[in-house]
Amino acid sequence: DQVRAAAAIIPSKDPKALMEKLAVADAEGGVRKIKVMDQEVYAAVKDKYLVIGKSEKTVKAISSDSGDGAALGSARAELIDITDVYIHVSVDRVYGAFGPMIAPMLQMVTMQADPTGKTGQQLEKMLRELDSIGLGFRMDDSGIALRGMVSAKKESDLELLLKDTKNADSSRLALLPKEQYLFSMGMASYFSDHAEKFGDPNTMSSLVNTLQLSNVDTAAVKALDTEIIKMSKSVKSAAASASMLTGEGQGYLGFAAVIEVDNPTTYIESLRKIYKTIWRVSDAEELKTAKDLLTHTPDAEECDGGKVDTITLKCKELVEQMEAAPDDVKAFKTFFGEDVTVRFGAVDGKYVVVTFGGGKDRYASAAKIAKSGSEGLASDTGIKGTAKHLASPRSTEIFVSVENILNLVKAASKQIDGEDAIPFEIPKIDAPAGFDIAGVDGGSRFDMFIPMKLINAVKKAVDEQTARDMEAFDEVDDDMGDADSNGDDDMAEDDMGDD
Repeated sequence: DQVRAAAAIIPSKDPKALMEKLAVADAEGGVRKIKVMDQEVYAAVKDKYLVIGKSEKTVKAISSDSGDGAALGSARAELIDITDVYIHVSVDRVYGAFGPMIAPMLQMVTMQADPTGKTGQQLEKMLRELDSIGLGFRMDDSGIALRGMVSAKKESDLELLLKDTKNADSSRLALLPKEQYLFSMGMASYFSDHAEKFGDPNTMSSLVNTLQLSNVDTAAVKALDTEIIKMSKSVKSAAASASMLTGEGQGYLGFAAVIEVDNPTTYIESLRKIYKTIWRVSDAEELKTAKDLLTHTPDAEECDGGKVDTITLKCKELVEQMEAAPDDVKAFKTFFGEDVTVRFGAVDGKYVVVTFGGGKDRYASAAKIAKSGSEGLASDTGIKGTAKHLASPRSTEIFVSVENILNLVKAASKQIDGEDAIPFEIPKIDAPAGFDIAGVDGGSRFDMFIPMKLINAVKKAVDEQTARDMEAFDEVDDDMGDADSNGDDDMAEDDMGDD
């Protein structure tokens, strides 16, 4: 009976007093009969909560459950307290009941990407080792929040993996230049030996298998896998952003990343090895074309005493090969500029800085911010406002600026074809949507927060545009009505003339 197997867990300042007020019978083993909305149900106190259900057995089991230990229990209690609605799903029990049906479906879904069936087996292992998933929702004057938590079975490989999650002691966005960001992400990086039990650590091998390339050089693929794993182990933290630039000859779209590593020089060498080796992976025509269109120059430039590598796209050759139309070429140059070059180099003995867009000056600016230790993008007012509603501390943080994305579309569309793709002024919102992942003992928490300021601004813009469209439609309708009326008058005059 699904109804008897369910229970409500209600937060209360004084759950014992609440139960006493509603009680209709004395307690037996900590469980009492109470009356709620003229229905008799069972209730029991668990910490600061009152557990209510139709089944005495269910209520007793939930109220006496010791949970997942003090640390995770505390984290879950916090999540329940800061959400209006919270749903807890025991994955262990659900998979125990439906696992025989789910496992074959996983194999079918993953078979095309991985004919060996290993991916399906790894996903099945993850489901078997999941203990529970909690999902909470809250809406108030500050915004809409969706928060959740994943916990694993005690002493399982999945719990060991989740425990390896490291939270950052401060925002990694401080390493990035303060620009009109479209998207920004910061994370405390970590390498877990348990990850390979739930996914293939050999990234390039998996990619080659998925793409089904011809005449694969297995030695080259293995060399790439080894280099990528080595690089992953050396990363301590990372931050990246995509931004809207001025568009003045250098395009509107820019990218920047700052990676904190054990040894920047070694990391740069690994990047160079990967560039040289990747072209040997296969004799596929697409790979040959890509190689011909790119030029890598080690130590091509100098910035504040440090060397900078460049990888440049031959835009003229690309246009000729694609036989691109003039409008497409104009759109490409609007977004990416005339000089399509990626720059990367070692900075301050602990960072690798990567930029695209904005030329040498933008790379120099990004390197200066990373080296200075200033607040950088983390000091942005909108990011700081949204960050207050995310978990703290956290392992990963992501911010998306709808305002800047709309500004980019508006500016680029005007430059490309002279028409405004967004025919209204975009208000100053400064309230990005935020996402995060945070490590808790034996589990992982995630949050999504959308500020009410952003929701109201979007709603207002949509309402105003709808009103303008309706007004324009009414004017056209009136003009058509006047035209029809004039036409009828003319016809009447013609008829009178005939008479």
